[in-house]
Amino acid sequence: MPRKRKKIKSLESKRWGWAGFFTHIHHAEENPIEWSDNIHERFIFMEAKKSDYELPLRTTLIFRVPDSLLPKVALEYLKTFELLQEAKERLSERVCGLPGHRCRR
Repeated sequence: MPRKRKKIKSLESKRWGWAGFFTHIHHAEENPIEWSDNIHERFIFMEAKKSDYELPLRTTLIFRVPDSLLPKVALEYLKTFELLQEAKERLSERVCGLPGHRCRR
């Protein structure tokens, strides 16, 4: 019998979207804070693969780490990520402007 789907808490950020540093993405034995390109995908995976008794604890422990609490190296990573996202958007705009190229918008 399929599990009744619960509402997944939103960890989306206005600045970073679904990406960012989060607590307890995995078992956190070595790294209690990890980067995720899309934390929403992790919740979907856990909902599909984790047992009913494990899921509530796992989803409760995951929180976005605020930028103000991140170490300098993590903030540098976020700045690089932001530059990469901007460059990808500019590239996409240029490619979409090429003759004969169809873009999804």
